[in-house]
Amino acid sequence: MSGWNPPPPQGGPVPYGAPGAPPMGPPYLPPRRRSRAGCVIGVLAGGVVGVLLLCAAVYGVYLVRTDHELSTPAVAGGTTRDTAAEGRMDETVRKLRSVITRGSGYKIYDFVSAVYGSGDSRFLFVGGTGEHGNGGVVDAFNLALQEELNLGQSTVRITSSTTKISDPGGDGMAMCSHITATSATGGSTTTSDAQLCAWSTRTTLAVIMPIRGGSQRQVPSEYEGMGLQDRMRHIRADVED
Repeated sequence: MSGWNPPPPQGGPVPYGAPGAPPMGPPYLPPRRRSRAGCVIGVLAGGVVGVLLLCAAVYGVYLVRTDHELSTPAVAGGTTRDTAAEGRMDETVRKLRSVITRGSGYKIYDFVSAVYGSGDSRFLFVGGTGEHGNGGVVDAFNLALQEELNLGQSTVRITSSTTKISDPGGDGMAMCSHITATSATGGSTTTSDAQLCAWSTRTTLAVIMPIRGGSQRQVPSEYEGMGLQDRMRHIRADVED
């Protein structure tokens, strides 16, 4: 009979589609490749976290190393504290405290002061503690000097020039100011000059200023005749921790 296909021999393979043949299985597909996108994202995320942790650790070290306090020990920078001379410095201390307050953007809140002497030299130390930073402190300090020192003056005009110095004697920065007072009385003009140096850290701002006279004659030390910048650095080493 036309179109008739004889059954396959017993035990032979049965073609797909023939009666009694097993169903056709799914088509063959090549194995899927594992995506590495998750691994890449994981590595990147892990790297970012690592960088953040490192930055946090470095910043923590920075905060510890720049967190300072001020004190007034009996000896600082090779000079001895002169408590008798301190009693005559109340007005000057008040002025310098106001300068520091303004120069720090009103962020200094805890003040200390002392007079240190060696031989005939005396140095007034005034400093304050507070987290204020160092941004623009040179200009702010110079402006504060002029504003505070001219307050209440009618016949005296005070000008100042403040410049940053290269070696602060520790972290932070330092500056020195030249102050000129000009007075006009009876048709004549007289001028007088003064100097001071200051250092500023993240948490402190302090001034060292030469003053005249002391309570008693002291034996000159090896630091006698030292320049003001060096004097500031040596005193700072003992009054700041």
